Amino acid sequence: MLEKLEPKHAELKGQFESIDARVNKLRQQLSALDQTFQLHEIQIDPTGLRPVVPHDHRRLVPHGQMSRQIRSILTNRHDWASTAEIARRIIHQLNATVDDDAYAYVHIAVRRRLRGMLREGQVQRIQGISKGRCYDGSNQSLWRLR
Repeated sequence: MLEKLEPKHAELKGQFESIDARVNKLRQQLSALDQTFQLHEIQIDPTGLRPVVPHDHRRLVPHGQMSRQIRSILTNRHDWASTAEIARRIIHQLNATVDDDAYAYVHIAVRRRLRGMLREGQVQRIQGISKGRCYDGSNQSLWRLR
């Protein structure tokens, strides 16, 4: 019985040795690539890269400009302003025409940025009265610069 398995063993041993040689050769090539990559530091500006997954809504303003727009509006207005007022003024300043869905997106973006600015200590807030998910616009938070 052992005599029948010896040829098969020799054949499999030969296949194993050829595969092992290929693996060692690939490891050497990978090592050479790693050494080459270490010689060159590649500098990429990430601001020029587009997202791999496209966003559902295109940004109304470029990244980082929302805060500038909000500060500009609140600087020129010397009293409290609602999120909706700020969103409408941003749209007006950009001469943009937006439908109801796009307005809702801009309103949410402004509200999120205002909350971030609140955490950073840049603005003050008078919180509106919450009615759960029911929103009629009369209970909005008001904002001003610190």
